[in-house]
Amino acid sequence: MTTAALPEVGQLVRVRGQQWVVSDVSTAALPIDELAAAALPGRTLATLTSVSEDDLGEELAVIWEVEPGRAVIPAGELPDVPDPARWDDPQTLGALIDAFRWGTVATADVTTLQAPFRAGIQIKDYQLEPVAKALRMPRVALLVADDVGLGKTIEAGLVIQEMLLRHRARRVLVVCPASLTLKWRDEMRDKFGLPFTVLDSAALKELRRSHGLQANPFTVYPRMIISLSWLRTPRVQRLLDEVLDSSSRYPGFVDLLVVDEAHHCAPPAPSKGRRGYAVDSLQTRAVRRLSEHSQHRILLSATPHNGYSESWQALLEIVDPQRFARGVEPDPAALRDVLVRRLKDEIVDADGNPEFAERLPAEAISVHYTDAERAGHGLLERYAALRTGSPRRNDLVTLLLKKRLFSSPAAFAKTLQQHERTVRGLVRDAGGDPVDTGYDWDDEPDDVAGSEAEGALLVGTATALTTRAGAALSELRAWADARVGPADSKAEALDQQHYDDQNDGRGAHRDARVGLRGKPSPARKTVDVIMTSPLNRSRRSPRGCLPIGPSPRYSPTPEQSPEDESPYPTTRTSGY
Repeated sequence: MTTAALPEVGQLVRVRGQQWVVSDVSTAALPIDELAAAALPGRTLATLTSVSEDDLGEELAVIWEVEPGRAVIPAGELPDVPDPARWDDPQTLGALIDAFRWGTVATADVTTLQAPFRAGIQIKDYQLEPVAKALRMPRVALLVADDVGLGKTIEAGLVIQEMLLRHRARRVLVVCPASLTLKWRDEMRDKFGLPFTVLDSAALKELRRSHGLQANPFTVYPRMIISLSWLRTPRVQRLLDEVLDSSSRYPGFVDLLVVDEAHHCAPPAPSKGRRGYAVDSLQTRAVRRLSEHSQHRILLSATPHNGYSESWQALLEIVDPQRFARGVEPDPAALRDVLVRRLKDEIVDADGNPEFAERLPAEAISVHYTDAERAGHGLLERYAALRTGSPRRNDLVTLLLKKRLFSSPAAFAKTLQQHERTVRGLVRDAGGDPVDTGYDWDDEPDDVAGSEAEGALLVGTATALTTRAGAALSELRAWADARVGPADSKAEALDQQHYDDQNDGRGAHRDARVGLRGKPSPARKTVDVIMTSPLNRSRRSPRGCLPIGPSPRYSPTPEQSPEDESPYPTTRTSGY
């Protein structure tokens, strides 16, 4: 390279670390002042056009004589040979060549995957089926309905990574329950190296502080995670109004839409004992609106079918409105094209052996409730009966409190404290019946007590207290505060059973999932705890109290009398 010579039109030059082609050269027309104390440093203006890949065609005008690092690249010049002492070893060179080769996979080659080799995961063969199926689609439309525990988040992450690497997607939006937003962010960051922004009130406030009051997060961030509960709010819908219009419908404002726990987006079935059509909820309409402006769609759910055909058809219509329509029975061939459904019992390794351990049969454990614990259940029933206002909202809160009571005394006390703070702060007329605004059974938070999602539900479903209900709530709160600390009878029974299993020589370590049948009453002082299925047999758990969480069904045992049947749901633990 030469640095002293002036450039000529058409020459290749290096300026500011990039290569440019000289498109114009002009020299100052003013004569040189011979009497000046110092000559001006530069008289040549060079107009350059970039030939770099990142900013091809961009123009730059520089004063050639004063531009640092300027150089004219002679035609046919070979690059400088570095000192042999600085050469890399053959293994490093081979790794570089492999990286370039893997990074130049043709977009049309659907038989070679890049995402599994750029992810920090242990690759399972069955997890590659969704990404392989997605690459064969001109527009991705998938409903991944794999069994719980098969890694639907990993499967969706592989599709996201592959689509980004092949430049088939740039703006990615993940919609999930509020309790899973941080989990999705951490999984995408830790396992795939993809930074996602969780959109919530705090993120919106920070964005407007840094980008101005008119900034819209859907145009600023390329990869976003948003909760179902926040997506359906009028505030978010107004933000979407700014970016979603007829021009963005095709090919789509969102390149890739991922909806986790998609069964929450299906229209809920009519209430039991009632006839009618499945009516779209607020989150159904919000997700459908996003899907209409998305080029690629992936829906994830272990339980996509709620037993109601119209809800199932509406969910399929969100996946692919060209193949499915509400009120029309889905075509089996079209369903096979979009559905990925595997159960744990069907998954085998390369040798044909089951990938997951076989579940052991259920075993009942008797739990003897104390008088104080049975009194707590009675207090909760009394408080629920005294509440007034919207029956639907009251039922949601009552069900949540019952679940927390079956979970643990600490979980119940924390949720009850948040509920009390919410209802005592209301100024509504206690006799009023506020209009329900989209709250449904699917709005139940499925995360821990005291979470943000739980608080949002309690605020949205709160109704004002009467004097008698307030007194009952104070009595229930006093009972809950007194029970925080020691383990309840369920935890002690589970702890003892687990200890006995570890020390009786059988070595069959059970999973922590349990079912409670019945509730304590004056005539019945015990409930049956059902322990089911093994966890990893090589994994031993220390003795201690086991947190118990909710499960949706209650089924009385044949020997139960009608008065012993309880509205309390069957409960399960979240695991050891």
